[in-house]
Amino acid sequence: MRKTWRVEAEWVCGGEEILRDDGGDIEEYEAWCASLQRPWWEHQEQPSAPGLPDAPPPLQGDPIAPVPSLLLPLPLLAPFTFFSSSDAFPTGYVCPRCGRVSFQAHLRHRACPSSHCRPAPALQSPRPAESEGWAVEAECVRDARGVAPCTFVDDACAHGTAALPVSVHDDDMRVFGYCLAGPIQAANSVLLAANVGEEVGQPKNEDGEPPPMSLLGSLEAWHLFAWHLFTCNDYGLQEDASALFEGIQRHVRLKRQLAGACFSSEIAVSTDAPPEGDGLALCAGQIKNFVESRLSAYLEELGSLRVQKIIARAYVNAGKCREPYRAQIEGGACLAVVCLGADAIYSSIDTNTQRDPSSRSGKLASALSVTLIHGDMLVLRGGLFQFSVTRTGMCILLEVLCSPTDNDSAGS
Repeated sequence: MRKTWRVEAEWVCGGEEILRDDGGDIEEYEAWCASLQRPWWEHQEQPSAPGLPDAPPPLQGDPIAPVPSLLLPLPLLAPFTFFSSSDAFPTGYVCPRCGRVSFQAHLRHRACPSSHCRPAPALQSPRPAESEGWAVEAECVRDARGVAPCTFVDDACAHGTAALPVSVHDDDMRVFGYCLAGPIQAANSVLLAANVGEEVGQPKNEDGEPPPMSLLGSLEAWHLFAWHLFTCNDYGLQEDASALFEGIQRHVRLKRQLAGACFSSEIAVSTDAPPEGDGLALCAGQIKNFVESRLSAYLEELGSLRVQKIIARAYVNAGKCREPYRAQIEGGACLAVVCLGADAIYSSIDTNTQRDPSSRSGKLASALSVTLIHGDMLVLRGGLFQFSVTRTGMCILLEVLCSPTDNDSAGS
């Protein structure tokens, strides 16, 4: 048995007129609104096909005309501003100029990839509306219960990691140092309660005092070092970090892959003065000065260092990275990680560390776990590091590779 079905389709307006305001040329806007009253595949200047009635003229503001239904999902029309929630970060948007639906790839910017909206090659800079993104303050993304001034860090060391003496500077900056991947002989080590609040192996010298950092640095057994520059939640020490947090959001186009959680971008470093009006170059210079000034002020024993490479990674919500990052630090270079925004737990895993006997899966034990608050810096030096990041909220992590002033080969 054969059946014949007849389907009648009726084209209706999709409500696209709300996607564009009447700013600019009024005649162009009215012509654009009139073109929306007919299907996009038809041309008004073309005559109707033989045997078909002529196409009705476009609606001209009929007050009793039915309101067209909007076929687009409302989240695609939501404005991308300060009020956009990090918990429900938009997945896409509709371009108000060309109507294209695009994936929300950038953290704080929107740039339609269509040829209609792409700037012409003759233009030296993007459109003003797209050149600067919006930003939130660090206080808006941090946990209100963790912003009070404090003097002790929330770090944890595994057995086999030694804590160096804590240094307190005149501006209340505290530097906590750690030695990793060095075997501690039972006859020369003592388990004691360190300032980090955990029992760690602390080497002693003949007088029973912790050895100076220079002595520890000369031992081949201690070939991995980490320093935690702790701001103690002091407003004065976090002021520059707050400015960087907002500046990166506005001027750096942090981009993610499709369905990705990490927005990243490499920021070019230059020794020249940034051109006037170039927000990206100005932001790169501020990051460079921030890292170099703190290294020279609080870690003089590392020598003279200069920033060679900057990578920014941003996350909009809490979570944990499944795959660890790998960093090979060679020579006298070091890797500085700056935390901006919500707290981040930085877990370093040494490849020489033995398997965790308490873990059924036999995973590598975490040699050092450091909790970085807004404005803190973690400095790594000595060889191959593997590390994972657990975020407590929206944060930006800067990975800054620094090399000695007389060495250009630092690592990767």
